[in-house]
Formats: sequence, C-alpha cells, structure tokens
Amino acid sequence: MAEFFKRQKVGTYITALVAVLALVSLIIYAVNGAADGYFKGLTETPVVLMSVIAILCAAGSIVLAQFEFEGNAAKAANLFGDALRIAAAMLLIASMLLFIGSRIEGLAYIFGSDENVLDEVQTPANLSSAYTAICGFVFYAISWVFAMAAAFFGMVKKTA
Repeated sequence: MAEFFKRQKVGTYITALVAVLALVSLIIYAVNGAADGYFKGLTETPVVLMSVIAILCAAGSIVLAQFEFEGNAAKAANLFGDALRIAAAMLLIASMLLFIGSRIEGLAYIFGSDENVLDEVQTPANLSSAYTAICGFVFYAISWVFAMAAAFFGMVKKTA
C-alpha cells in the first residue's frame, strides 16, 4: 500500500480532493433543495447529473492513471485522462452556474426586499436556505478552482 502512495504525484491528490469537494457541493445542493425554506423543491436534474458526471470523470482519471501503457496507447491514455480532468472542471463550473442561476432571484428577493416586507421574507427558514445556497456556491467554486489546478499536474510517477 505504501508503494501505491509513493507512486502518486500531486495531480492525483488534487484530483481526489476535487472528487470529494464536488461530492460535498452536490450534497449541499441537495440539502438546499430539500430543506425547509425559500428554495425547497428547487433541485434541478442537470445540476445533479453534471455534478455526478464530474465526480466520475475525476475518479476515472485517477483510475486510468494507475495503469501503465506503452507506445501510442500510453499517449492516448494520458490524453484521455487529461480530457477527463478538464471535463470535470467544465462540468463543475456549469453546475455552479446553473445553481447560481436558479437561486439568484430568490436571494435578491430575500436580501433585497423592501423594508415593509423584510419581516415576512427574512424568516429563519428562508435565511437558512439562502445561506446554504451561498455555501453551495462557494463549495462549487472551490471545487472548480482545484479541478482547474489539477489539470496542470502529473498523476503518477513512471516506474523504472
């Protein structure tokens, strides 16, 4: 087992972190759509689907990097692994943008309402829902930044 960890480069660890952060982001998104408050019931399938595919792309690039190929197969495997990591980053940013797009009007309503209706709008459930959405935005953004960074690092060390 120690040999496995010695063989890994920074890119593998960052990509694993991306998968974990994307999973946390997806969980926050699901909680935001399921919990009481302004955004209850606003879970959209494309955000969930793209997040799951991004996690699978990140995990797939890690698994693919563990196999050793020779010649053109090695070049193709490296190219495909890099494409998976880039796809994960693109899917995470698309998920984040759809998430923000579906919540921005509600956030504007909750935080930007007229003072006459603030007591009705800013209930504890609505504020909790809004803060959970903002937390989800942040986690998706962090996931995306790490996914972009992971694309610039190698995955495994070559064996002698």
